Amino acid sequence: MSSLLAGLAQKSITPPIGASVAGYFEPHAAVEIINDLFAEILILRSETGGQAALIDCDVIGLSEETVRKIRRQISTKTSFQPHEILISATHTHTGPYTLDIFEGEADQDYLNFLEQEVLLGFEEALNNLQPASLRITRTKVEKISCNRRVVFADGTVHTHITEKDLDKIVGREGPVDQELILLEVAVRDSSPKIFLMNFPLHPTNVRGDRICADFPGYLAEALEKQLHEKVISLFANGPCGNIDSKTPELETVAYGPERARVIAEQIAGAALQALPHCLPLPSAPISAASELVEIPLRHLSEEEIGWAQAVVSRGEPEDLFLTRGTCRPSLDKERVYAKEILHLARMKKASPTATLEVQGIRIGDLVIIGVPVELFCEFGLRIKEEGRRLFREVMVVELANGFFGYVPTPQSFKAGGYETRTARSSQLAPEAGGRLCEAAERLFRRLSGDRG
Repeated sequence: MSSLLAGLAQKSITPPIGASVAGYFEPHAAVEIINDLFAEILILRSETGGQAALIDCDVIGLSEETVRKIRRQISTKTSFQPHEILISATHTHTGPYTLDIFEGEADQDYLNFLEQEVLLGFEEALNNLQPASLRITRTKVEKISCNRRVVFADGTVHTHITEKDLDKIVGREGPVDQELILLEVAVRDSSPKIFLMNFPLHPTNVRGDRICADFPGYLAEALEKQLHEKVISLFANGPCGNIDSKTPELETVAYGPERARVIAEQIAGAALQALPHCLPLPSAPISAASELVEIPLRHLSEEEIGWAQAVVSRGEPEDLFLTRGTCRPSLDKERVYAKEILHLARMKKASPTATLEVQGIRIGDLVIIGVPVELFCEFGLRIKEEGRRLFREVMVVELANGFFGYVPTPQSFKAGGYETRTARSSQLAPEAGGRLCEAAERLFRRLSGDRG
């Protein structure tokens, strides 16, 4: 008899037409809805003790404040403690504004709606607890992802390039993580097949003035076509701060919903090929732990602050300073980054450091590490390598339990580029990645001592 109980709920969190679309420098009003956005709630509870909850939302990100509010409300109504609940964002760039970033502000009415739906879903998942079993495997998905930071012949590194720049490219700055981890949750007497997939890739394919979950929103549909039964897929995005889909194989697929669908079909195809190789995953013990890490905010030079103040006060920069060296510099972006620097300066004045939570959830011989940043894949690879010294499998989930922007490698900071440009989207000091990895390694050791 299974010692595991699992409960699932899926709640629509689709905003209405007219909602501001996040994922760009400025808000875009949505003129159409391509597919629904969802919050999926998976609760796992061992009959011998221990529990954990995974909440996956089709939004660009959730602030620490939003996560804290949801966790607090769940904890007051259930036996779950905050550190037993992981809340992550798929990071779709065609979802509503859930963060204050660049020229947009979080839509508080929408956040209230999202929070309520998640709470209702959590209650539903608790009521749906049934005996279940787990199986897990990993495989590779090739040709749909690459390191998006390209190196030019002059040694500079860029992220957002145009066709005019193609002849300047001599290579990629770093590696790409193409590993797909697939967890199957088989619930007794339940028709939907439940899959948790962990794969690192930026959902930036749909674009435009529309609401769409990007490729994570097409995964269940792609799996259902082959399995001929109802599927619910939770997508836990891996460390993809420097990974996107600009591969040679996808050059002929135009950006839009069809591109997202093609990527989903590739991931689903790899998952289905790997499914026969899934091995049972012992469900006990289930335990959770988290660690708070203090990380300094980015250094701001007097020159940067002075330039930003001048740009904001004049409204029209005389020259490009904050966005120089980019492939597509513009006066509009100069104004945006000037405001961002002043935002960050106010944050540093209030507190020179940020407090980040690194979370670990153990499910038998699987550990899920959650980090509240857009982590470069080099750090994700390091965490998985270290964790697999103690456990059979490790997932790393980015944008979990908060949003503190990009975490590039120290070498990437030296090279420059979009992800390292000073802003709330890149607010942490260069040592952040190393400190997050060290916290994850400490959590592995703590969780390895939990015997249920």
